[in-house]
Amino acid sequence: MRKPRTGFILIGITAALCLTIFVYFDKRERNLVNMILRQNHAASDTHDPIFVDKMRNTNIKYSRDENMDDEEKWNNDQSASEKYSRNVLVDKGIQLKLQLPLKGQTFNPVVRGFVEQLKRKGEVAKDVEIENIGPYAKSHLQLRDTDLNAKELKNIKNCKATSKQDYQKNYGAFFGGDHGRLQNIRRTHHTYLDETKFMIEVGGNWGWDAGNFSKLYNMNYLILEPLTPYTDILEKKFAGNEKVSIYNVGLGSDNEVVMVNLEGNNACATTKFSKKNGTVPIYIVNAIDFLTDLGVGVYELDLLTMNCEGCEFEVLETLVKSNLIERIRNIQWATHTQVSIPNPWERYCRIHELLKRTHRPTYQYKFNWESWRRKDIK
Repeated sequence: MRKPRTGFILIGITAALCLTIFVYFDKRERNLVNMILRQNHAASDTHDPIFVDKMRNTNIKYSRDENMDDEEKWNNDQSASEKYSRNVLVDKGIQLKLQLPLKGQTFNPVVRGFVEQLKRKGEVAKDVEIENIGPYAKSHLQLRDTDLNAKELKNIKNCKATSKQDYQKNYGAFFGGDHGRLQNIRRTHHTYLDETKFMIEVGGNWGWDAGNFSKLYNMNYLILEPLTPYTDILEKKFAGNEKVSIYNVGLGSDNEVVMVNLEGNNACATTKFSKKNGTVPIYIVNAIDFLTDLGVGVYELDLLTMNCEGCEFEVLETLVKSNLIERIRNIQWATHTQVSIPNPWERYCRIHELLKRTHRPTYQYKFNWESWRRKDIK
């Protein structure tokens, strides 16, 4: 009988050991996430002082009602003074959230370092003061025409006609391709990133994508995560990394606070569009306000990536309405047509047509994941 080769046996044992170690540490990190979530559940955002007042007895804008949309409920149930008072509280709450990553400074330290680097390279004027960069960026905002021409309307009609088939086909291709490894493209695709570049991620969750992005490219990095327990996890994960800054907010079309439930594995399916009565408030900031306050527009953002359970629709629809879209070099997003978003298929197709005016796809699995680059960039 032929004796097995010792070398092959050792290789097999080593491979099995590496796989065991990988599974162990991945499971250990996930267990840590779940432990932190359990610890934070009793002290969740439900105790936010802005929402303690009248939360149990008042039908406020942020509660859900099956028979009435939020705007109608707001108009019917609240007086003008109550609405004004509530909006002021929301704005104050958002401002507090936005100040936390500054760590006592007058401006975000990650963005400050990035802008100073651009000044040295001559890409931002030296007389631009960082504390005034937000108003300066806002002063250059202009509306873009979003009326659709006949060709674009026809493209939307064709896009809608095959939307559900395209979703099913591309879902299998993206998440099952190359034995499940193809989906890593959302991280490995962005080889233009390096330590001099700047990206923003919307929907950081517990940091799986964020950790990979940071290790791969070491760029200047802002992460937005509206769920406080996950912001805490991200803070621990990136403690000591001066190139990463974390905001406990989400992006959307308006400044608002929405009541949500933690849904899905590691709350990865939590969405503001759920029709269930929520118990946890999350803070949402208007996308253009957030980006221009950071100075985007004065300089260009290298990558905006979004995986935020439907907020992508609101963010993209907001951005294409202004010339700020022209200052974002790359935009990547997951498409969440399966959450309770009004008219998701047509909105997706319309976003495509408007975005095609300034950008082009660099990879695309329609209705699942895709990345677009500004047309003037190779």
